Amino acid sequence: VTKEKIFVIAGPEFKELKGHILIIHKALYGLKSSGARWHDKLFDILRELGYTPSKADPDVWMRLSKCGKYYEYIAVYVDDLCIASKDPSVLCKILKEKFGLKLKGDGPLEYHLGCSYSRDPDGTLVADPRRYIEKMVDAYERVYGTKPIKTKQPLVPGDHPELDTSELCNAKEIKEYQTLVGQMQWAIALGRFDIMLLLMTVAGVRPAVEVAQLDGVAKM
Repeated sequence: VTKEKIFVIAGPEFKELKGHILIIHKALYGLKSSGARWHDKLFDILRELGYTPSKADPDVWMRLSKCGKYYEYIAVYVDDLCIASKDPSVLCKILKEKFGLKLKGDGPLEYHLGCSYSRDPDGTLVADPRRYIEKMVDAYERVYGTKPIKTKQPLVPGDHPELDTSELCNAKEIKEYQTLVGQMQWAIALGRFDIMLLLMTVAGVRPAVEVAQLDGVAKM
């Protein structure tokens, strides 16, 4: 529920009300304040349940379990919740029945924000970005009509992109380049830390891309 009054100026589809200012009193998606209002609502719910935000990251909430032997955690990313608890189903039930939240896909952690999760035979939780990388490959193939060449690093051995003197990109190529680098950055965040240094070398030219975009050109 928003705290502001939201209105629209009626268009021709409103016939005799065209040009009138209409106050909106029912919930709508897509308002600029929607994200803030949802954050406020979730904040109040988690506070009521005894959770407090971590000092290291305010979107990671914690509380001491009722038995006092361990902490329960909730990692929040907009409206995605990752719950670490002995029995997270109890919390899900409370969120549904007491607070009226509609949870979709609640259950054991298998896929979250592009990353797959599984457990080793000894029960160790494993994060695997393979599915996200497969989606990246599919997107690349749709754009370029061929699969990317398999390699162990994002740069050709001996390549120095900061010394590149090739032709400048056009507007379409700028968008493609930024998309590819952005996808790789998320893949690293999901677990491909081994290629971080190389990708940051490539991503280092993004400021030049964004500055030059005003003139419709960019330097690779």
